[in-house]
Amino acid sequence: MKWVGLAMLGVVAAGCSGSSTPGTSPTGPSAAATSPGASGSTAPTPHVTYHGVLAISHVLDVRPMTSGGPCPSAAQAFPHDAGTSRDVVACDPRQQQVFLLAPPALSQNDVDATTVSMETNGGGWAVDLQLSPAGARTFLALTKRAYEVTGSGETGFGSCRPPRGCNAIAIVYNGVAVAEPAIAQDGLVGGLVQIGGLSHREAERIAASLSAS
Repeated sequence: MKWVGLAMLGVVAAGCSGSSTPGTSPTGPSAAATSPGASGSTAPTPHVTYHGVLAISHVLDVRPMTSGGPCPSAAQAFPHDAGTSRDVVACDPRQQQVFLLAPPALSQNDVDATTVSMETNGGGWAVDLQLSPAGARTFLALTKRAYEVTGSGETGFGSCRPPRGCNAIAIVYNGVAVAEPAIAQDGLVGGLVQIGGLSHREAERIAASLSAS
């Protein structure tokens, strides 16, 4: 497992070498901070199946998962918070947390280009996702909305609730939450999302799956 953090021009989400999906820590306090993830868990079947490979959403609330259990529905995990049938959940099995999410703001359809690169810190390989101009504008608005919940790099996990939500966005890959980073500035420009900490084989596979979508 590698690291997770936020870059000035986008999100850097850590992956897990040897795993079928990337994994990451949900608690990055600032854009410059990194935090280790954990590996070895088997991903549960997600309650919500996104119609696509990639989704990026605003985090509205977070709860612990039942160890070894399936990813619950919004009504099961958040009986007092799931205010609309459009709210969905995604689980991060490595962090054993379930996230209540707003409907996806971005999908693989908003990705203009994917490239595979070696991380500058030598920690592994990454998939760089360049969003379309419209996607970049949506990403800016999404990260601005998240940041303004706390006005700092703190997530607010433990006290945030819908409809205002938390200072965090979730990156969901193949129905599983793989990163839930905080936003450390008032909106991120550039439309660059990077999934890092991968093996070369994983990076090629993820890039190919997004390019084919």
